Amino acid sequence: MEKRSWIRGNLIGSGSFGSVSLANDKSTGRIFAVKSVNPVSSSPLSILSLENEIEILKKVNSPHIVSYIGDDTTKEANLVMCRNLHMEFVPGGTVTELAVKKGGLEERELRGYARCLTHALHYLHSVAGIVHCDVKGQNLLVGSGPDGAKLSDFGSAKYLADVEKGVNLIGGTPYWMAPEVARGEAPSPASDVWSLGCTVLEMTTGSHPWAELGLGNTDVAGLLVRIAYGEILPKYPVNLSNDAKDFLDRCLKLNPIDRWDCEILLRHPFLADMAETDSTGPSPRGVLDWDSEEFGDENEENEYEFGDLEEELFGSAMERLSALCSEEESLEWDSDGWETVRWDLEGQERTESEILDCERGPGESWEMGGEGVSEASGNWVCEEERREFGCSNGDCGGCFYCDCCCCKCSCKVGTVDAFQTRILTETKTG
Repeated sequence: MEKRSWIRGNLIGSGSFGSVSLANDKSTGRIFAVKSVNPVSSSPLSILSLENEIEILKKVNSPHIVSYIGDDTTKEANLVMCRNLHMEFVPGGTVTELAVKKGGLEERELRGYARCLTHALHYLHSVAGIVHCDVKGQNLLVGSGPDGAKLSDFGSAKYLADVEKGVNLIGGTPYWMAPEVARGEAPSPASDVWSLGCTVLEMTTGSHPWAELGLGNTDVAGLLVRIAYGEILPKYPVNLSNDAKDFLDRCLKLNPIDRWDCEILLRHPFLADMAETDSTGPSPRGVLDWDSEEFGDENEENEYEFGDLEEELFGSAMERLSALCSEEESLEWDSDGWETVRWDLEGQERTESEILDCERGPGESWEMGGEGVSEASGNWVCEEERREFGCSNGDCGGCFYCDCCCCKCSCKVGTVDAFQTRILTETKTG
């Protein structure tokens, strides 16, 4: 593979499985995303996750899945090694962030994002022979509107052939996990479909599914027992349309055999363009559609009766929970400990305190040339400074200023020379 000369830019986010930064290809000016892990200081699970993601993204090709650009190993300016995955940059953040910001998405947006996610899963299941195993809003990236969303984060993904062999089956995030997976059974396309339904609920409310249980993120065992053996469904919002409720009903079947596959789900009226459907929009949930005793009243919502489970059933559950809860410390269930550092929608701020060892220091960027030692090169001008210099491209994710503006926007006046002249002037007058 041809080595790419690139500059690392601002940190987008970081978590227990690595960090993601913006990057710029010096030869083409293309902005892309780089997911990095320090192979020396990171946990073996983090390294395996990144290598798994690299190998899978190399082999998939769908407009609904984030694209693989390349991978390399670099030595940063501080002499720290980084294993890097180069990916397509999708600028809008995640669907989770968008849903939280809005307090839940309107149904037109909801349908678009759900349609993209279902297309992505249909491709994975039917064409690529892959189970994603960690479908959730945080792994669905916002592109140019609801119809441009792309599925990402394939660190837990598995080939169906490997699943049949029982290879490394543990993975996923409990709130979105299918009951059979929580019980320790092998993941399958049907378990991805369950997670699809949970993600639709998440987009609708701006909160994770099962929020009505009132369990904290530390009670992983209690959550998994309820999901695996409670024989209950996550609660639907009352303002969903009939099409949306029926779509969720097809995804959230306790028996995986009863769930619709993605090929059939793509023909469901909920995923049709709203201009092509007779749906009248959100409507209250009917009394007969929902037994109010299913979840109990406000004061009893955490109390569930599971019936007379035999001792061997509890034994199996405890073995499963032991395997899930005793993983390495890097396996953090609550969104992998991810912190978004930069999101270009209004109201989000960027911080630099969570930069990992393999990331640059504030105000610096380095040229990457395959495995060569990084050299100081270029400057990064933040959004506030870009606005001051008159840059009109608010969606470029920030500009790398070298000899010219790589994003091809109208910010020629915002060159490094102009920026440095301003700093010198302010210093002398100050």
